[in-house]
Amino acid sequence: MNLRFYSDDGEQSHTGNIKWFDSKKGFGFITSEAFERDIFCHYTCVINNNAEDRVYFMDGDNVEFKVRDRGRGMEAFDVKRTD
Repeated sequence: MNLRFYSDDGEQSHTGNIKWFDSKKGFGFITSEAFERDIFCHYTCVINNNAEDRVYFMDGDNVEFKVRDRGRGMEAFDVKRTD
């Protein structure tokens, strides 16, 4: 197992950037120097401070997140935009 790719505690926060996010489909990917692969991001795992239900990200937005293994790869959760 490559420890750089997977942390099993699920509590460590990481930083990265939105590679792309499709608001209509409700998912996208995050890139981070802490991981060798892009991290899947579903809209239900985003902490949304927007009054609307829809999650909006722009390519390149800075984010903070935690990761967990979802069986088919890593998934970001507790995702929030940072300045």
